[in-house]
Amino acid sequence: MKKFVFKVIGITLLGIFSITCLAYAALLIFVPQAIASYYDKVGNYDRATIYMYKRYQISGDRNDLIRTCKYAVKSENTEKEEKYLALLVEDEGFYAYCLSDNGSGEGFYDFYCGKYAEASYLNAGSDEAKIAVAAKAKTLTEKYTDSCALRALTFECVRKADVKTLEAIKGYLLEIYSADGGNELLGKDISNLEAYLNATEG
Repeated sequence: MKKFVFKVIGITLLGIFSITCLAYAALLIFVPQAIASYYDKVGNYDRATIYMYKRYQISGDRNDLIRTCKYAVKSENTEKEEKYLALLVEDEGFYAYCLSDNGSGEGFYDFYCGKYAEASYLNAGSDEAKIAVAAKAKTLTEKYTDSCALRALTFECVRKADVKTLEAIKGYLLEIYSADGGNELLGKDISNLEAYLNATEG
């Protein structure tokens, strides 16, 4: 009798486990964004990023990619940030999208470009790779604002005391200033950067 009871319990548990696995697989295939939302709520942003990206692969919708990038930034995993943000910010239509009625404005554009520049810089191994990131940050800086990509990268380089990359950034800032000399913030940043670089030489 006991064997029969244990057998019934075992079959029941196996059935429940199988149904749970099938339900999870169905969610993964048809609504991965639901799984992403769950992992977001419990604080597992790495997983949330992975499943939201699966949703983007299915839909091709830029809003799903933006959500993927949101989770990647929350994860603070620079490799994931660089990987997914590259898909977003290197799309030539991203800036126009941000300025459109459906977009969230220049601040939104600057935030994600800045995060991309920071992540790329932190993942760069050599001095040459870091300087290449500075060049990329310049191309992503549509306007010099308090949160643009080039400014975000400047602060990251100061934190790392990376004089070589800062010298390259200084050159880019001077290029922008020659075309936009009326930008007061840019003028102050150039002065502050020059003072910092002079101090490091002394």
